[in-house]
Amino acid sequence: MSGVRDHPEARPATGRHRNDFALLWCSETISLFGTQITLVALPLTAVLTLDASGPQMGLITATGWLPIVLLGLVAGAWSDRHDQRRTMLACHVGRALLIGAIPLLSALGLLSVPVLLLLAFALGCFTVFFDIAYQTLVPHTVAPDGLARANGRLEMSRSFAQLVGPSTAGFLVVQFSPAGALTLDAASYAVSAVCVLGITARRSPPAPPADNVTPASPRHRLRTDLAEGLRFIKNHRPVQLVIVAGAASNLFTAGLMALQVLYATRDLDLSPRTIGICLAAEGAAALIGSALVTRVIARGGEPRTVLIGLAVLTGGGFVLAATTRDWSWAGFATAQFAFGLSSPLINVALVTLRQRLTPDHVLGRVNAAARVGIMSSLPLGSLLVGLLAGAIGNQGALWFCALGLATVLATTALPLLRVQTTTTDARAASVG
Repeated sequence: MSGVRDHPEARPATGRHRNDFALLWCSETISLFGTQITLVALPLTAVLTLDASGPQMGLITATGWLPIVLLGLVAGAWSDRHDQRRTMLACHVGRALLIGAIPLLSALGLLSVPVLLLLAFALGCFTVFFDIAYQTLVPHTVAPDGLARANGRLEMSRSFAQLVGPSTAGFLVVQFSPAGALTLDAASYAVSAVCVLGITARRSPPAPPADNVTPASPRHRLRTDLAEGLRFIKNHRPVQLVIVAGAASNLFTAGLMALQVLYATRDLDLSPRTIGICLAAEGAAALIGSALVTRVIARGGEPRTVLIGLAVLTGGGFVLAATTRDWSWAGFATAQFAFGLSSPLINVALVTLRQRLTPDHVLGRVNAAARVGIMSSLPLGSLLVGLLAGAIGNQGALWFCALGLATVLATTALPLLRVQTTTTDARAASVG
C-alpha cells in the first residue's frame, strides 16, 4: 500500500493563506447560492415561459448533468496543466453571461426549448471545469493542518445554500419573475469572479520537456495526461478505495432519494406539508454535521470519519425501510436527519483524504475521475432502484438500498482503517 504524505507544496499558515482561502470560500459560497437560484428559476422559465412538457423538463435536467460524464476527465487534465484561478475566473464569467442571456433572449422572443438545452449544456460544461479547478486549488490556500477545516467550511456553505437557497429562490421568482431571478443569479457569478481575482495562491506549472525532447502535440499530451492520471489511480489502492467508497455509497443513496417521497406519499400516507417538514430536518442536520466534521476528523482522522458517516447513512436507510404507517412521520423524519448528518461527514472526509493521498501533479485528474465516478453513479442508482421498485415494491427496494449501504460499510471498514495507519506512519516519518 502506498504511503500517504502531506501536500507537496504545503507551507506554514500565513495571513496571505488565510486571505486566499477567505476569498475562495466567499466566491464558492456566493456561487452555491447562485446555483440554487438557477435550479429553481431555470425550470420555472421552461414551464412558465416556454410551456415545456414533462419529457422536455427531464431532457433539460439530464443535459445539465451530461458534461460531467463527457468532460470530467478532460477537465481534470486541463486543471493540472493550467492556472486554476484563471479557469475559475473564466467559468464564473461564462456562467454570468449565459445565465444573463436567458432573460434577454426571453424578452426578445428568441428563447426556445432547444436554445435552453444548449444553454443548460454550456452551463454544465463551465460548472465541471470550475468544480475541478477549485477542488484542486483548495490545498494551496491553507496550511496542511487546515485542509479538513477548509473543506468543512466549504461543505457548511453548501449545506446552508441547499437549506436556504430554494426558499430564497422561490421568493425572488415571486417578486421579480423567473427572468428577474436569473438576472440576480448572473450578478452573483460576477461578484464571485471579483473574489477570485483577489486570490494569490499559485501552483507550480508542470515541468517543461527536456531540451532533447520534442514537445508533444496538444492532442497527444491530453491523452498522455489522462493516461497518467488513470494509471496513478490504478496503481494506488488507497485512492481507488476512496473513489469506490464514494461511488458505491452514492449508488444506493441515489436509490433512497429517488423513492423516499413516493414511499412517504403512497405507502406511509404522509401529506405534502408533513413531507416538507421532515425533509427540512435533513437540511438542519447537514448544518450540524458541517459544524462537527472538523472536530470529528481531528479526533479520529478522515478514514474513521468516513466510516462514522457511512454508519449513520446506513442506519437512516434501515430506519426508512422499516418505517410503517404506525410511526410514519417520526420514522421518515429520523431517516432524513440521519441522511443530512451523514452527508458532510462522508463528503468532507473523502475529499480531504483524496487531497492528502494524491500527489499535486495529478490532483486535478484524480479529482475529476472521482467526480465522474461518483456523479455517474447517481443516475444509475436512481434508474436501477426505480426498476427494482416496480418489481418488488417500494419498501422492498428501500430494504435493498439499506442492505447495499451495509455491504459498502462492511467491505470498506478494514481497508479504510489500514489507510489511516498508513497516514499516521507517513506523517510520523516526515516529522522525524
